Parts: sequence; C-alpha cells; structure tokens
Amino acid sequence: MVATVIFAIAAFKIAEWTKSSASEVPESEGKRGDAVSASAAATSGSITKVIPQVAIGSFDGGITKYSTVVEVVNSGNSDATVTGSFYKENGDLSPVAMTTNLNASESFMGTLGPLTLPAGRILVISGGTTPASTPSNGLIGWGKLTTTGEVSISTFFEVRDGTTGALYSRTGIASSRPDLSTFLIPRVHTKSGLDVAFALVNTGSAAASITGTLKDAAGMTVAKRSITMNPGTHQALFANQFFSLQNEAEERSYQYILFRSNSPSFAAIALGFEAGAQTSFPVEPLQ
Repeated sequence: MVATVIFAIAAFKIAEWTKSSASEVPESEGKRGDAVSASAAATSGSITKVIPQVAIGSFDGGITKYSTVVEVVNSGNSDATVTGSFYKENGDLSPVAMTTNLNASESFMGTLGPLTLPAGRILVISGGTTPASTPSNGLIGWGKLTTTGEVSISTFFEVRDGTTGALYSRTGIASSRPDLSTFLIPRVHTKSGLDVAFALVNTGSAAASITGTLKDAAGMTVAKRSITMNPGTHQALFANQFFSLQNEAEERSYQYILFRSNSPSFAAIALGFEAGAQTSFPVEPLQ
C-alpha cells in the first residue's frame, strides 16, 4: 500500500532523530530552564518521570504528521500537583505551544504548571494534535513531569496522513526513571529492515558518559561504543547506526544492548521498526 510505503519513509526519518552525539552539541547557557536532575525526585513526596522521546509535526514535507499525547491520571483520593518541562534535543526549552484539557492552563510553551489535578481526574498534554500545536517543521525532543500523590503517566505517538488525518499508527511508550545507570534493551534484527531504535536523555546537571555493548545470543560482544552527552541533551538512533554495523546477516537475529554509566542520570525508551510498523520495546533497568 502507498500509505505503508510513505509511513515507512517517515518512520525511518523519525527514527534517525539525530546522528550527532550530544557531546558535539554546544551547551546553551541560560536557556535550559530546569533540565537538570538525576535526583529530581528528591523533593519530598514527589516523583519525576521522563518522556525520553517527543515527536511533533511532519518530517517528510507534510506527507505524514506525528503527534505526542501524554495522559496523566490521578488515581488517588486527594489532589495531586503536576509540573512539567519539555525540551529540544539540545536541552533548550521547547518552542512548541502544547495544549492541555484543563481550563487553568489550556496551552503552554516549554514549562507547565504547577497545576492541581483533583482526585480521579485526567490531565491530557498534547503536541501536534491541533494547528496551533503543530510546528511548520517537525520537532524532536523530550519531556519530564514531576508529580505528587498517586499519579500514573502514559504516553503515545500517533502518525497520521498529513492531508486527510487518517491514522497510520498509534504506539504507546513507557515513561522512564530519570536516574538510570545500567539498563538493557533487547534487539531483534534483519538486514532487510527490522531493527530497534532507542532514545537516551542525560537528565543530569553535568556531562555524562555512557557505554553501549551489543551482545549476540551466545553472549559474545558484537560491538561497543561510548558517548558523552551534555546535560539536558537527547540522542536517538537505530542500533545499527549507533554501532556502525555492516554486513549483518539477512536472517532474523536476537541480540541485546547493555548500557552502563558511572552517572545515574539517564532516561531511555526503545522502539522496534519494520516496514510501516513501529512498536514499543522494553527497557529493563538493572540497578
């Protein structure tokens, strides 16, 4: 189907996300807002969750459009407080006017709240679902939310036809802890197009290095790479791009990527891509 081919092209572009390591991104002073804190949950009674990938707008000249929707549910019996920030890949606050379903803060740019979310209520944060929240050029970034009370956070990506709005794909992703230092991502791969992509964020206030080691089914090391990421920055790639893999076998192979850092300041998600389909993949914390 034409739509599948078009979406496959868009999926590749969005999964490329960025090819330069964050260590090559200059740090912008005075623009990062509060994009710090591996220990952001240190505030008494609060929990911080990171959305390591936010995709909004079109990355293929309007053929398809991405939107990101975050659903925050207060499942407790008392009011909860919600604050949030959304960032570009280099850690600057996002310039996109995202929308909410609450009259007290119908739209915001970069920084949200603090908002009071009554018991049993839902806060919906979305970008790319309306003309006002859709940038002229696609924007990739990340976000974080800090909440009190019994709050759950769910996020999903939608990919739609840029003209008709027809839905091509909707993929749920898990939020991430902001303090990962050791974690594992499974990889399933074929040379003809199946691979796993991942997004990393350094949530800390200082530059941090992280090493990814690709292992095969026998536990043998296939490839290894270390990168240094500036504070508040985001990076994402396919596994084969990250490790610069060549001449991989055509048949399906099962591997895993083990990430390790001396800095407990990372957040991560993973997605699987094949042809016109994208699916969520697990990220397993090991510390």
